[in-house]
Amino acid sequence: MIVDTDILIDHFHGNADATAFVREALLHGEPLLISIATVSELLAGMRPGEEEDTNALLSLFRIYPADEPIARIAGAFLNQYGRQHRLDLGDEMCIRDSATIFAWLRSKLSGSATSGGK
Repeated sequence: MIVDTDILIDHFHGNADATAFVREALLHGEPLLISIATVSELLAGMRPGEEEDTNALLSLFRIYPADEPIARIAGAFLNQYGRQHRLDLGDEMCIRDSATIFAWLRSKLSGSATSGGK
């Protein structure tokens, strides 16, 4: 399962739904993935004193690289849907395949951080 930055930030801000989402995925043995963009976003927004917690959280995930094919898919997706749905680079880098695209888009359009696909 690919997890978007928003869920991890919500977890850090004490959002019980986001914390439960990550916890349940871990308890069910689902492999959790984040993009290199998510790592960058988390580190860029890290507050003083959050280094240890941030690194502990990052250690739970497998980080997948963004290569040219992923960048092209993400760029085309952002070009088509970005303005309409206020998406950014971190969002688009979560897109890996068509199943992920639909689950991820459904979660973004519903406004729910825990509706899956992230």
